[in-house]
Amino acid sequence: MSLRFFAEYGAQRAEAGSPLPELVQTVSEGEGTDDAGEGADGEERVDLDVEVKSAAWAPISPEPGPGFVPAQWAERPRRFVDGKDVGEVVAWLRARGGYPLPVRLSQVGAVVLREEGSELRRERESVARVVTLPGDPFPWQEIEALAIALAEHGLRLLLARLQHEDESELFNIEMTRKAVHNRSIREMVAMEEQVASHELKVVTVVDGPLEPRSGGRLQMTPVIGVIKRQQQRYLNPRGLSTLYDLRPGQRTPVFGLGGEDRFQVASFYLRLWGRSPGYGVVRVELPRGYFELMRAKDAAYADRLAATLYAHRTRRADYGRAAVTLDPVVGAAGCRGARL
Repeated sequence: MSLRFFAEYGAQRAEAGSPLPELVQTVSEGEGTDDAGEGADGEERVDLDVEVKSAAWAPISPEPGPGFVPAQWAERPRRFVDGKDVGEVVAWLRARGGYPLPVRLSQVGAVVLREEGSELRRERESVARVVTLPGDPFPWQEIEALAIALAEHGLRLLLARLQHEDESELFNIEMTRKAVHNRSIREMVAMEEQVASHELKVVTVVDGPLEPRSGGRLQMTPVIGVIKRQQQRYLNPRGLSTLYDLRPGQRTPVFGLGGEDRFQVASFYLRLWGRSPGYGVVRVELPRGYFELMRAKDAAYADRLAATLYAHRTRRADYGRAAVTLDPVVGAAGCRGARL
């Protein structure tokens, strides 16, 4: 069938400029999860007593020590990983059952920037042009022929799964649109994992939670996740009050996340900008084992890390998410030689 696949299933071009809903960038197809993929299976357990007893939580002003300079700290992050997914739904198909299915065209990629002296240099990158559509409703031989035909045009085919309990849910176009969007994001995350995996001993910052990017990563891997979008509530009322009271540069006490079926992390919130309750706050997480190792070596490790990340906050007012972004990941794909 090759590219005739689209005509066979009544492809219609998506209208330019049609409004798109804001979608959480999850990595599990069809799941409505938070924090860009924090909805993995398994119970999420929260331990608020890792650093301070939960009843005594209060904002912490980092005290990294006299003469501390983030750019000279031996345990500072030296690599920064960022991914990008740029795309949109370009066409709609009509399945045999009569329900519409989106076709998303996008470019996905990932880049690693590495500190070299006072500059960041591009260490490694990966880019791909992909077409994403739900694969469930179509015969496999047709999908296989389509993948071969697209490859001849430099495009990879990604298949999303439609999770539904009854056929009526397949007529929910936002559900199907979200499924293809999430599948494309999942590919981007896999590319981030691939480009970052070449130097596992160098302290690395990734833009997002660690669990969907953990792969075969061990608990002792020096990797730090910085999460911009806060939708999951992990804190009790005292913890939330502490979070809302943070001033720029302050952090919450460290708490633990995980479970038997989840990647174990140590985490804290850090305010980069502003004073409004929900503004300018990121959540930082590290593998729990790595955090405990570093804390045993240096009691001020969490303060040093918070001060270092705060020093990396972006001052680029023209960037749309400047309040929750570290400067090294702003425009990573084109920032060769960006100053630290």
